[in-house]
Amino acid sequence: MRYITKTGNGGYHLNHANNDPPKTSMQAVSRWSRFAYKTELTNLLETEQYGLCAYSELRPDQSGLRQHIEHVQPKSAYPQRTFDYQNLVLCALSHSDLSGRAKEDVFGGHAKLNDYDANQFISCLDANCSHYFRYLSDGRVVPNNHLDTIEKTGWMNWIN
Repeated sequence: MRYITKTGNGGYHLNHANNDPPKTSMQAVSRWSRFAYKTELTNLLETEQYGLCAYSELRPDQSGLRQHIEHVQPKSAYPQRTFDYQNLVLCALSHSDLSGRAKEDVFGGHAKLNDYDANQFISCLDANCSHYFRYLSDGRVVPNNHLDTIEKTGWMNWIN
């Protein structure tokens, strides 16, 4: 997993929306669905992430996939972070990519959904995130076997 360094602030419209953040899950969903500047925000995130999905590092444009803006901390559980640029990343698989896709073929933010535990989730916004993985020469990504007990416990609970 590549660490994403947040370099911007999301622009005027996102900051304006974040001046009065939603207080409930319902407000977050409603206001996010009406936010009209997602294309502008997507362009900022795409530049910041070099066009890569925050979780899989796929290039959606080269994989026949669309992308979506992902709330690292889900807006349903953290409505106040809905318009917080530090909580937003770009991910492969848009909602339209999900139709007809088997559950085991869903990855990234759509696999996580609202199942988020800050103590167990490995975030692409954590500077140490790549430490949890080993990248093999055959292209596979596997858990790092050299994690300490605390790191392993959190990681293994999350993947099981």
